[in-house]
Amino acid sequence: MSRAQAPARSAGASCMALIGAIAGVLAGSPHPANAQEFPVERDSLANGLQILLAPDHSVPSVCLAVVFHAGSKNERPGITGIAHLFEHMMFNGSARYAPKQFDQILERGGGHSNAFTTKDITLYFEEFNPDLLPKAIDMEADRMRALKIDSENLEQERGIVAEERRMRVDDVPRGKLGEELDAVAFDSHPYSQPVIGWMSDIKGISVEDCKSFFRTYYAPNNAVLCVVGDFDPAAVRPLLKQAFGDIPAQAPPAPVRESEDPQTGERRLTVELTAEQPAVALSYHMVARRDPDYLAYDLLSSILGSGESSRLFRDLVYDQQVASGAAAWIDGTEHQGLLTLWADVIPGKTPEQTIARIDAVIAELGTKGVTKEEVDKARNQPSLPKPGSSPPTATARWSS
Repeated sequence: MSRAQAPARSAGASCMALIGAIAGVLAGSPHPANAQEFPVERDSLANGLQILLAPDHSVPSVCLAVVFHAGSKNERPGITGIAHLFEHMMFNGSARYAPKQFDQILERGGGHSNAFTTKDITLYFEEFNPDLLPKAIDMEADRMRALKIDSENLEQERGIVAEERRMRVDDVPRGKLGEELDAVAFDSHPYSQPVIGWMSDIKGISVEDCKSFFRTYYAPNNAVLCVVGDFDPAAVRPLLKQAFGDIPAQAPPAPVRESEDPQTGERRLTVELTAEQPAVALSYHMVARRDPDYLAYDLLSSILGSGESSRLFRDLVYDQQVASGAAAWIDGTEHQGLLTLWADVIPGKTPEQTIARIDAVIAELGTKGVTKEEVDKARNQPSLPKPGSSPPTATARWSS
């Protein structure tokens, strides 16, 4: 995180809680945020920019977020990782702001910024004192309008992203296993591609590739802007219109086809790497975020593997002692994704023994179902992030 001191009480938590609602707006999800918990005012500009305003005067700070409907699913072989590359390039200058000035202005005002990329979206957010909101709006609009895209910016961030890949994937068994799991789980859908990109593609992305991607996916009609915290919506609306209203809309991006054929049998993959202990991961295809059964999968993943009282952890770690840790999560993606179960195998036990216990937990769930207490508990706790990742299936930029 940024070393700058954030306000004592934060609007960031409320803003992050709304990210699910923003993603739902983009994905057409039937599961909006609770209207009583998140009183959101919706608006839009003539150029297609969607706006969500959630005033909360109980906290003396503001969080501004802009979400672009562009993730790894919008890439093709040869430019995998370009969505995440832009997450870094967006902080390196625009028409009226010099490189690094974005963070410097926020940090001088007691704020901080960050961003992350997933399979479906790229999100940028800042948290700051309320008096900095007009400047933050102006900076966000300027980089949407005229981001600096040149060889200097590209080469600098290309090197940073390549090193990030080495540190988070190539040299981390968990990261590598997760990447290979996605690659074998999907035949034709771009969800098979890693969010951070394949190294050969990271090295080969050109300036023209970047300009084309920016023109297509960083248009206002492909974005949602959200403001949460201590602000007056009546005062903010004209600021947003003035700052963003003249940015031209672009032709809508080509839709990503849900091209994955049904899987006809189990697929197995062994990844051999130097590690202190083996790990196993089992993934099952699940419904898309907009499907009515999506929330059932979310609850199921929590019951199976969210915390030490979950079924997997109790069985594998406490009762059978075949693993040192166990978890479960869902992708929560716009198209059909994966429900994944994970376990770290302890010394003296084999991956096969651990998989057998996972299968036993699933079998018991199928025959006996879940209890009301488990469902109630799952409803009251957030899903745990994928091991070694924050947030799930995402690659994040952490400013220093």
